[in-house]
Amino acid sequence: DSDLANAIRQVTERDGPVWSDDCVEVFLDATGKREGFYHFTVTAGGAMADELNGSLEGDRYWQAAVSEKPGAWCAELCIPFSALDITAGNVPAATWAGNFCREYQARGGIGQELSCWSPTMGSFHNTRGFGTLAGIQVDPNPYVCNPQIEIKTPERWYVGANQVTARLR
Repeated sequence: DSDLANAIRQVTERDGPVWSDDCVEVFLDATGKREGFYHFTVTAGGAMADELNGSLEGDRYWQAAVSEKPGAWCAELCIPFSALDITAGNVPAATWAGNFCREYQARGGIGQELSCWSPTMGSFHNTRGFGTLAGIQVDPNPYVCNPQIEIKTPERWYVGANQVTARLR
């Protein structure tokens, strides 16, 4: 970014109008069918937004950090599988669809620049233009949780102090 000092960083709230700032966007479709997507955006100022199929309803847990170095700002996103609804019972395909996009807002005589890893020929939300992410392997075993809870209750309940013992195995 040759004009880092003037990077647009006005949005501060979660799920605000992040697309009006300089930002990077990640689109992921873990089914590979290009019928829907998870969308994660972080601005040059660190504001975050996430969508499911274009809807801002329901925040997902994920993290992002931004930093600067001479002539550039960098974004790092950590998107856990749970943010993509991947569980032991919902294992993703080995081939996903996705895209990685950037918005550079107009300033200093330079017009707005919209760029993508895989051209969408229009809206970034155009899943038909997403690229193919192949060879993805997700081991569902870490997500298997089969807890057993043993609860011991008193034979008689009394007003006041009763003791319940619970053990998680």
